[in-house]
Amino acid sequence: MTELSGGRVTVYETLLDRARRESLLRLKEEAIAWGATQVLNVRYETATIGNSSKQGVASLEVIVYGTAIR
Repeated sequence: MTELSGGRVTVYETLLDRARRESLLRLKEEAIAWGATQVLNVRYETATIGNSSKQGVASLEVIVYGTAIR
């Protein structure tokens, strides 16, 4: 999935997977609160926030969006 210098970065992968799951859960909660019965065309955007240095990634953001149908 994620490679850096020829190997997998499992800590980064775990962090990214958790962020994706959390963002999807929040999307579902907001859609239900809005009265939606379906969410179509779900898309993810990922960005690294802060300085990527030898100490690692400062933080990540995952934004998920889609079209909600009432």
